[in-house]
Amino acid sequence: MQHVKMEPGVLMEVFKMLKLKAEGMNNMERECVLTLDEMAITPGVELHMGTGRLFGNVTLPGHTGQATHACVFMLAGVTTRWKQIVAYHYSGNSTDGSVYQPIIIAIVEAAASVGLHVINITSDMGSPNRAMWKSFGVTQDKPWIPHPVEQHRRLYFMADVPHLVKNLRSALIRGQTITIPQDVVHKEQLASSVVSVDPLKDLVSFQESMELKLAPKLSRAILEPNHFEKMKVSSAMHIFSKATSAALRYLVEEEQRPQSYLVTLWFLEKMDHWFDLMSSRNVVTALSLFKMEEYEKAIHFLQDSIHRFGA
Repeated sequence: MQHVKMEPGVLMEVFKMLKLKAEGMNNMERECVLTLDEMAITPGVELHMGTGRLFGNVTLPGHTGQATHACVFMLAGVTTRWKQIVAYHYSGNSTDGSVYQPIIIAIVEAAASVGLHVINITSDMGSPNRAMWKSFGVTQDKPWIPHPVEQHRRLYFMADVPHLVKNLRSALIRGQTITIPQDVVHKEQLASSVVSVDPLKDLVSFQESMELKLAPKLSRAILEPNHFEKMKVSSAMHIFSKATSAALRYLVEEEQRPQSYLVTLWFLEKMDHWFDLMSSRNVVTALSLFKMEEYEKAIHFLQDSIHRFGA
């Protein structure tokens, strides 16, 4: 491996090795997704003794300065569990995400050349990635483009599920409200259309002095997270959990809290189920054709979720 070139950019020598792996795969196993994400690095320029080159400056086209992040591109299997880093670049604190477009196209084409089929691009919702989506012409109503290699297929763009959950949690604890569409309010017979953090704050205060808490993982620290807690998906899911929903129901039914609390309860339950479907690796809860009735229920639920957020 010491002779494999690992300089910033698309790692073409890695694709040569992926070709050997792909030769032993069937068509379904060759389907994969491309994920990209940034990680913070310690700024500094150092000499690489093996190549005699300086590393530590920004390498993205059209950008300069000392690098503060590394943007990593990785392929991962859809039907089988495999993953491989296939490209990386050093980036700074500010990146024009449109620069990712030719890199992504190059990776999709390189993957196709070794027999792999990229069907989806997944990223978080940071401003560089939103700029990347825009450069591809991706919108809320059209989250796909014609596939660069296989024109009869589509290349989809999706937001990272854990990042979506953290964004939603952050909006709630900042005091923002979520408004449920009126047709959903009528269909679900909800007391109002407003989801807010107020019932959660009330719950935390109510159980704070209890030894046995109604929602043991929900605390003031969860609603007022520090920088590191904000990065944890598990902290966000302590809000969108069955235990929290059950505790809110107790407040309404046994402690005479307002019926409007049930709207927030309803929303938490929907988010919990949505996360279970979107993140499950278990055939029982994932989108599987083994049980058509359950599959159709899941698809119907996800379509309703699109309406709830898209209306």
